Amino acid sequence: VHLSFPRLRFALEIDKQIRRFRQDYDEIRETIVAHLAAINDDFFSQLVEGRQLTDICDHVRAKCRVDISPESPNTHDNAKAMREREVFFDGKTIVCEFHSKLTLTHDRIHFSPSLISDKNDNKFLIVGPFADHLTT
Repeated sequence: VHLSFPRLRFALEIDKQIRRFRQDYDEIRETIVAHLAAINDDFFSQLVEGRQLTDICDHVRAKCRVDISPESPNTHDNAKAMREREVFFDGKTIVCEFHSKLTLTHDRIHFSPSLISDKNDNKFLIVGPFADHLTT
């Protein structure tokens, strides 16, 4: 996974996260790869270029056919729901407040839309929980 998606860091064990989806992995493997590739390639590149998050989401939807969006204001106002989107990475709490939608109603890949740099100034995004659907 690290070779396929070099601009992503997974805060949680990906094999355990995949099991959290409602759909069977064998049926959605290609969709998962397409979503991670869209985040790794297009979302990341647009973010590095300094584009606005809403424009990036529109771009990824149009080019990659992957629906990415932030959490709604109602979710942001729900402290318990937002804690479900928190991961611990490299000594810091990261909020994975964006998600790609594998279907309209379920199966989400949550990630942080903030660029992080390692000690060598390599930039990356944090991918957090995969879920059937988190609390809203």
